[in-house]
Amino acid sequence: MVTVTPGVAFIFYHITVLVIPSVFFGLLLQYSSDRMLGRYTLPTWFVTLASTLFLPLVSTIRMIYKNLDDRRQAAKLGARLAPRIDGKYIGNIDVLATMRHLRDTGYIADGFVDWVGGDSVVNIPILWSDMILTVWPEHLKTMLATDFTNYAKGDDFLE
Repeated sequence: MVTVTPGVAFIFYHITVLVIPSVFFGLLLQYSSDRMLGRYTLPTWFVTLASTLFLPLVSTIRMIYKNLDDRRQAAKLGARLAPRIDGKYIGNIDVLATMRHLRDTGYIADGFVDWVGGDSVVNIPILWSDMILTVWPEHLKTMLATDFTNYAKGDDFLE
């Protein structure tokens, strides 16, 4: 039986998810330009650029759609979304760097109170992935004691 190491599985997964759609889009673009434009074809640099920008463009559209859908679902349920902490740089890289610095130089929760302010729950989207932070004792009690099994907490908390 052949065992695939996690690194090899990671590489093959990301090749199939990232590279193959871009290559397919480039080939489709080249083929359709040949069929539709006849003897005039798109320059190679344009097809390469369009193929390279294909995934970031699709990812941006999906992110915008997800944010709009979240707002719509919250409005439908009569709920409100957690306030967002937005950094200065793309993907909140500066917030991530601050979090890492705080973790390395002090306690884990240092600085979070400044971000939370008057709210008990905030959304810190790090690298376009929502991270909900709460400092409300009732939420913590529910997650850690009352309803422990319904919240994913990582390997350190598994029984």
